[in-house]
Amino acid sequence: MLFRELTKMHEEIRDGSLEKLLSLCEGKNRGEFVVMVEGAQQSVQERPRDIDALLAWYRSQDYTLKETVQNISEDLQISRTKLYRRALELWQEE
Repeated sequence: MLFRELTKMHEEIRDGSLEKLLSLCEGKNRGEFVVMVEGAQQSVQERPRDIDALLAWYRSQDYTLKETVQNISEDLQISRTKLYRRALELWQEE
């Protein structure tokens, strides 16, 4: 979004791509401009609910074995020892 002369008599607010907004500014280089840019949307994969699938998901997200076990253990209130053993089994199979 492009804002020109905010809170003033000749205030303008425009919306569009950066290219479109740039073309709208040509010849209007007087005054104060504010540009707001929306960040890229992060694609978020939903975490599975099955323990084995959850362990595989964490691994695909580049978590370490320690981080994986700690996160799942805290989230699901599962014993770290049992979870660690299962994670080792699955990660050694791959």
